Amino acid sequence: MLSNNYYDVLKVGQAASYTEIRLAYKKLVQKHHPDKHNGSRESELKMMELNEAYKILSEADSRYAYDLKLHLKRQRIMESTRPKKERDAQPKRQEPKVMSKPKPQSSSKAGLNNNVKPQLDRSKAVDLCLVVVAIGLIIYMLIIV
Repeated sequence: MLSNNYYDVLKVGQAASYTEIRLAYKKLVQKHHPDKHNGSRESELKMMELNEAYKILSEADSRYAYDLKLHLKRQRIMESTRPKKERDAQPKRQEPKVMSKPKPQSSSKAGLNNNVKPQLDRSKAVDLCLVVVAIGLIIYMLIIV
C-alpha cells in the first residue's frame, strides 16, 4: 500500500515526533475502527493502511529508510520535470581517479620503509590474541585467589 505517503495517512508532518505520530495514530484508529462502522470493508482497509503507516513511522530505522526513499523519489520527479536542455547542460559526474600506491622511499633505519605498515599473518594474529587472552586469565586468577 505504498500508493499514499505514510505521513499523509497519519495526517502528520515529516518532522513529527514519535509522540505526535502515536497520538495521531490512536485518534485515527478510534475514528476508523471497523466496530464503529459495522465492520465495513472501507474501514478495514483504512485500518490496514493506518497500521502499516504506524509500523513504518514508529520505528527509527524503518522511518529513516522510508524518509530516504521519499527523498530519492522526489529527486527523480524533480529531475524528470526539468527541461531536457537543462538536464543535458549539466556536466556528467566523473569517476574519481584511482591513486597509485606510494613508491617506497629509502629510510635511514636499516632500509625500512616508514610509510608501509607491517601486516601480521592471520595465524600469527590469532596466536597473539590467544596469548593475550591467556595472560588476562592468569591475571584474573591471581586477583581472585
